[in-house]
Amino acid sequence: MYRQSDTLSAVQKSELKDRITKIRELIVMLRDGFEHEPKDVTTSQSIVGHASILWEMLTELNSRGLHGYGRVPDALARYLDPVGERLTEEMNGIAGLFSQ
Repeated sequence: MYRQSDTLSAVQKSELKDRITKIRELIVMLRDGFEHEPKDVTTSQSIVGHASILWEMLTELNSRGLHGYGRVPDALARYLDPVGERLTEEMNGIAGLFSQ
């Protein structure tokens, strides 16, 4: 887990916005040059896609998944495994809302 802190200066933010604008212009140029139509993605498709990515990460959030980094103390396994299962169930529930 992490908490992001904005440490960018006003000059850096301005430069970043300019570069993003240039990148978008180049992508549009490519799209138009190849006569490619953008794919419409519904909100539900986007949520299911992101939930699937998070679900994959959560399947490793247990003592078995962490065992690859070394021995997992029993107390940590007893604490972490049920929380990991609940997080996975909740993520499956979110995906299930839009997969019907």
